[in-house]
Amino acid sequence: MLLLICSILGNTSFAQSNTNYQRQIQLIDSLRSFIALDLKLNIADSFYMTWKNIGEDKMYNYVYASYNDYIKTAHEKGKDFWFYTIEDSATAKINRLKAKGYHTLLYKTAGTSDAQLNHKLLAYPDEAIAFIVLHEATHQHIRSQEKLIPYIYEEALCDALANIACLAFAQKTKLLNMEDVLKQQHIFEKLYNFLNQQKTAIESAEAKKRKALFKSSTSKIKLATRKANQFQKDRMNYKVNNAYFVRIIPYTLHYFQVKNMLGEKIELNNAIETILKQQALH
Repeated sequence: MLLLICSILGNTSFAQSNTNYQRQIQLIDSLRSFIALDLKLNIADSFYMTWKNIGEDKMYNYVYASYNDYIKTAHEKGKDFWFYTIEDSATAKINRLKAKGYHTLLYKTAGTSDAQLNHKLLAYPDEAIAFIVLHEATHQHIRSQEKLIPYIYEEALCDALANIACLAFAQKTKLLNMEDVLKQQHIFEKLYNFLNQQKTAIESAEAKKRKALFKSSTSKIKLATRKANQFQKDRMNYKVNNAYFVRIIPYTLHYFQVKNMLGEKIELNNAIETILKQQALH
């Protein structure tokens, strides 16, 4: 604990506002121990030990684009997104993509794989901080393996483990409110089930019907997150189009499948092996 606080206080800009975040820092320190000792995940020594000053209420920016008549990334290199730390740069990219007729999405997040602390992350409620930290820890563990699983499974696995591990962490440490953790998981899983159904409907619909499905999906997501925490609203509440599905599919498509692979004992390495074996058969 002392090491974490000293490391963070070494950054003068953060030290000035540190008194607002002492409880959150203690929570993350407990999560780091839980990740290493209970879950036995491989995380970097610097995992949420350093400060990234992106601004008081700023977030990281991801640009997604899809063809307008079907769900498929329009990234020139086949990737899912472009990443920007400056919002104006992301907006300029969005405008260029729109001019080419693509569906676009500017997605903003406080958590990235570099696993650094920032104001926005620490302003979220405890159950959301825990989810983000556990999600990013899963990314680091997966990417430390000799063989990598497909990205379409990776994000789903990170979310599934984060939900299950949040419950286990709450039960063991009592540092999270169990009701809030269960509510967070329920909202995510309700939305993921809904979006998987909508994806199937949209892919088989004609253009006019797709527009109606996009509009109704946007409204239903907004309604489903009305009582969600701010992290969930920031993650899910966007205007739905094909680009929205390019972003969300890696989280939703195989979520329930990989959750079953993990089981209550959170067997991440077994789940990774199962996915790799399944891919080898195809």
